[in-house]
Amino acid sequence: MEAPTQELPTLIKRLLTTDSEEQLEEFFTSEVEFRHPLVIIQSSPDSRNKLFSLYKYCQVLTGPHQVEVHEVMFDPHKKIGFIHYTTKLHPLLFPYLTVTVRTMSHADFRVNKDGRWIISKMEDFISNEDLLNLVVPYSQPIVNYFKAIGGLASISAGKVLEKIGWFEKEVDRETESDWVVER
Repeated sequence: MEAPTQELPTLIKRLLTTDSEEQLEEFFTSEVEFRHPLVIIQSSPDSRNKLFSLYKYCQVLTGPHQVEVHEVMFDPHKKIGFIHYTTKLHPLLFPYLTVTVRTMSHADFRVNKDGRWIISKMEDFISNEDLLNLVVPYSQPIVNYFKAIGGLASISAGKVLEKIGWFEKEVDRETESDWVVER
């Protein structure tokens, strides 16, 4: 890639929609490492081919994808990039259902022998709710219910601990400093 901020959206769309490995080879090292909440591809001499096979398999499982890219960031000094996008897909077992998956991808770059940026490691971050909704459709209300209970329990525990003095602040006498230490 010559301009990753302009080419990363194209890459993501191609990864999720194309069958052609040749269109994608220019973006990844042959030993690319890939991490996803459900999958890890370790760096190896043929890991790029494994990555392409994985994306083809995902296309079969989730049908046609509609990709909307929201943000792209690239830092040439740190050699990292981020892309935030949303994918709308249709699970094989529920083709009538459209599932929206929000993803933040982090990529480590290096410069290849032609002087172009190429991805050596890519990691996808997907919310737990979106992953569960992909596997168990219509699970969002159940997830929200348990999150609300967790929130109420945490708030209640915090208030009780505050009342019994758990959060009182004191000065650390051992070092005679002004640092505040919480029990």
